[in-house]
Amino acid sequence: MNIHDFKKLMQAVADGWNSYDPKKSISCFTDDIVYMEPPDKQLVVGKDNLFKYFDNPKPMRLVWHHLMFDEEKQIGAGEFTFTMKGRQGNHGVVVVELKNGKIKFWREYYKISDLDFKNFISKENKKFEFKLD
Repeated sequence: MNIHDFKKLMQAVADGWNSYDPKKSISCFTDDIVYMEPPDKQLVVGKDNLFKYFDNPKPMRLVWHHLMFDEEKQIGAGEFTFTMKGRQGNHGVVVVELKNGKIKFWREYYKISDLDFKNFISKENKKFEFKLD
């Protein structure tokens, strides 16, 4: 897989979530997918369990801001914003490992925030816990 195909794969995951079509998203994963939030927040193993996890009637929205891909290692990453009705937004990063053009290992790291992405990553108007300038 190359960067172009990787971007299409990751957008297909987002399109499935954004259109409430879990089958579309699930088609992007291997049967033995490991989907987790390290170190121990959430773990979903296997495509059948992932379908149950994705099969959510609440309106969801996933937007990729940046996608990167190491073609040799078949490992990619994406910076995202994920929102779901009734919850604050999540801004974060997901790292995925691929096998035969599908996602076999998904690990996500995020921060819950009411800020939109532009303000979330801005250094202006913030009270940082640690800052050197």
